[in-house]
Amino acid sequence: ETSATAARSAGGNWNGTLDLLLELPDGDVVVVDHKSAPRRRATCETKAKQYAAQLDAYDEMLVALGRTVVSRWIHFPLAGVVDELQSPSG
Repeated sequence: ETSATAARSAGGNWNGTLDLLLELPDGDVVVVDHKSAPRRRATCETKAKQYAAQLDAYDEMLVALGRTVVSRWIHFPLAGVVDELQSPSG
């Protein structure tokens, strides 16, 4: 886990804990958020999309800290599924 705090574009601050932040050799980062609730594999892709706003907040926070997010993932460990969510800009 990695704690992060940054200014929000809408005012105020973001304060959060990212489950997994992978730093690549070039300094870019990959965000992985773990969801531990039991879930059937067939429902994971739909459920992952419901967390887009949370990952958007992480993106904004990390960009404000000077980081480039190259990919974002929701990991459902109990189902054995990882789903990539596209960022709003790409």
